[in-house]
Amino acid sequence: MRTGKAKYVILSDFNVRSNNRGTAALGYGALAFLQSKGYIDDEFEIVKFRFHRYPWSKIPKEIVSELDINGKKWKLHELSVWALEKYLYRFRLHFLNTLFGRTIRRVRLVAAINGGDGLTDLYGNKLLDSRLPEMKMAIEFRIPFIVMPQTIGPFLNQDNKDRILSIIGKAQKIYVRDTNFVQELDSK
Repeated sequence: MRTGKAKYVILSDFNVRSNNRGTAALGYGALAFLQSKGYIDDEFEIVKFRFHRYPWSKIPKEIVSELDINGKKWKLHELSVWALEKYLYRFRLHFLNTLFGRTIRRVRLVAAINGGDGLTDLYGNKLLDSRLPEMKMAIEFRIPFIVMPQTIGPFLNQDNKDRILSIIGKAQKIYVRDTNFVQELDSK
């Protein structure tokens, strides 16, 4: 039985509606992994923010669904948030009673699974940059985060490498499936 308010976890690239079932499987696996390591427990619920430019958008403010993963029921909250609100929060200007303000204060962990791919610039800066928003949000809002990509590196551009190493250096923990990345970290 739940007591008090739910604690939230953000999983980057968590998408159960994707045609790519591998992406959903990575999210499910990440939940099981985080629970087995003691980072999350049965009190946690998943939250996903979708930022939009227009406050008058007809997008529903919140969609709540229930997922059954290996016999465990998880609540998924998909929240539609005006992008300006996130931007203002960076400067400690926030709307305490908005959905975003109330929710972000209850996020206890961000897990950056990065779509199951690596943190690398081999596929271009645009894809690399798309892997960073949740980690940057965790840093901005002082939320502990864990990095869980397939690999880190290699990097074609030294600036990209320095930027990524700076970001992941703030992580609570880094887990990767391919250990060949260690050379990238050691060569800093």
